[in-house]
Amino acid sequence: MSTLLAIPEIPIIAAWTLVNWEFLVLAIIFVAIGFALGRRGRAASAPSSSGPSNVFALAKTPDLGLLSIDAHGNLIGWSPGIGLRLELPEPNTPQLLSPTRWRQNVHESDQSTLSSIIDDATPAHAGQGQFRIKDDSQGWRWMYARCLPDDTGAIQMLLVDLTDRVETERHQREAAHVHRVVATAIEALASSEEAEETATELLALIGEELDLARLSWFEITQPSREVKLLATWPNDPSGHTPTIDPLAGITDEFGLLSGGLPLIGTPENPQALFLPILLNGRLSSVLNFETKALDQWSSSTLTELSRVGDAIGRRIEQEESAGERQAFAALKGSLERSEVIAQLTSGVAHDFNNLVFAISGRVSLLLRHAKDPTFVEGLEEIRSTIASAGELVARLLAAQRGDAEPVEIPLEAELKNVARTAGRLLPKRFDFHSTIDLGEDSGELVIVAPPSVLQQLILNLVVNARDALGADGRIQLSAKRIAKDSVEIRVDDDGPGILPADRDRLKAPFVSGDSSDGNGLGLAICCRVVEESGGQFELLESPLGGLGAQAIIPVRSRVIDAVDEPTTLRTRERNPTSVLVVEDNQVIRDVLVKFFQGVGATVLSRGDALNVEMILAEHPEIELLVFDIDLPERTGVECLRSLRESGVKIPCLLVTGGVNDPPQLERIAFLRKPFKIDALLACARTLLGTYPPDDQA
Repeated sequence: MSTLLAIPEIPIIAAWTLVNWEFLVLAIIFVAIGFALGRRGRAASAPSSSGPSNVFALAKTPDLGLLSIDAHGNLIGWSPGIGLRLELPEPNTPQLLSPTRWRQNVHESDQSTLSSIIDDATPAHAGQGQFRIKDDSQGWRWMYARCLPDDTGAIQMLLVDLTDRVETERHQREAAHVHRVVATAIEALASSEEAEETATELLALIGEELDLARLSWFEITQPSREVKLLATWPNDPSGHTPTIDPLAGITDEFGLLSGGLPLIGTPENPQALFLPILLNGRLSSVLNFETKALDQWSSSTLTELSRVGDAIGRRIEQEESAGERQAFAALKGSLERSEVIAQLTSGVAHDFNNLVFAISGRVSLLLRHAKDPTFVEGLEEIRSTIASAGELVARLLAAQRGDAEPVEIPLEAELKNVARTAGRLLPKRFDFHSTIDLGEDSGELVIVAPPSVLQQLILNLVVNARDALGADGRIQLSAKRIAKDSVEIRVDDDGPGILPADRDRLKAPFVSGDSSDGNGLGLAICCRVVEESGGQFELLESPLGGLGAQAIIPVRSRVIDAVDEPTTLRTRERNPTSVLVVEDNQVIRDVLVKFFQGVGATVLSRGDALNVEMILAEHPEIELLVFDIDLPERTGVECLRSLRESGVKIPCLLVTGGVNDPPQLERIAFLRKPFKIDALLACARTLLGTYPPDDQA
């Protein structure tokens, strides 16, 4: 049914219209009344449905009609045009039409209105109002009626089609309403601190105000163009998740959406509206509006809703740009001022790692009981972020040592990790790509160097490339095997480059290019760390057209020797049944206790190691110790050393958030926070399998 059904009655035709029609209406009515008066002598049983042909013939168009109704509501005359509209017989067919017959094409909701118009008509007062009549081609037509009775009791009614005007006014009201909703949404986005969170909340506002069936927000992952649901309104209690099919052309690289234009309808859902959200000129996400109305998407509505998509895109861009500027400013300043990423003391690292483990442990416990896929996905994202934080702390600690002893660094894994870091930190306006091809034995390649060497090298080169490019451009990180014992690492850009005569000079400390506002340490750091690792560093012309920085570093293939474990001691691995946990941090202690209880163990816990001997004497069933190393008054290592000297052989799992190396004690496993909670169970099972209870006596 047409949306006209929901439109309230519109006020009576405007004054200017009445002025234009007043004399015509009165003239026609008086003529009709005069004709009716001339019929008074005729027999009531033989009315002529043709009526006054000289009057009714004037209204042959369906937009203007005349009706003559007797005192009983029967139709006794009508104009040709309105007769077609009401599906009446030809006007020259002599017959009388009952109210049921001629009013059947009047909208059922307007039957009472039509009766009131007729009943209100008196010789001194014209009955008037509006009602709808059926139109096979366009649904329903709005008619304005004005009528007067004659002295026989018959009613002469004039009908004027107002549908175009009614529709125009309806569209104007709808456009004004959409404009108010959009203005509210844009104002909320402009004042929000979290753009994505606010945009998600606005789905409910827009959906309710526009009376939508559903409103969903989908992310389009580039370059794979995969579709992921970010949010939807309303929430479906049945758990149904809306989707859009990328193969249906919704996310076509050359389609309307990628060009920033809305798309109306698909073969599966012809009433749907797909509204693109662009970030830095690229399709980032899509708003999917679903409605049951047939004419919801007028041009004015599309224009207004496009403003919402533009506002969301701009707000997210602003938020990301601000974060990127802060991150790069902090990173660049730290690299150039200190030649290291950060300065963290071991005490700060201990506290931070404890905090990270407390969070990750809680998340892991929640994941064991989570069923909702959306909840699980959110927890996994939290755990991934925490893992990244732990990796960052490990790198900062390695950098803090300055002249750290060289260690074996798995080359491929380290390059991929640094590439991800560079990609996250670079603003989206830069086209950054990395290519790592180290050959078939890439997993065994290592370099022997200080832990932070690759991060110092690559991030400094990326920072320099970014500064050289300015507004935007391309940056390419590549690594390839050029010989059995060497790998080439390059950072290329398509910027202005450096003249060959200036390249050696710019590798010296405190020398910078004319366009740089840095202190000239970036390239000097790169040159130093590569040469200290036994490699060579050069500045070359880039195949992209700008500058290419090349580092050739020595590598070797690592052979991992399998260690034969004592088969006489090793039994089937199993979960512990009784555990003593000694941890001074209450939050971490709770995580450890709940974890071991979750695998079926009985757990005792303490905040210090002062009375551990007494506890073990009272509970001989304890088969596993879990000690934090950094305990107050008596460290975990001191307690365990005392236990070993007294003959207690219970295996112990030592955990720490600090940077100390594991102690040289027997029957131990060592975990450094933050670690995955599953690693805790794996170490516990390995300890119990290697040192079974019957070997602890």
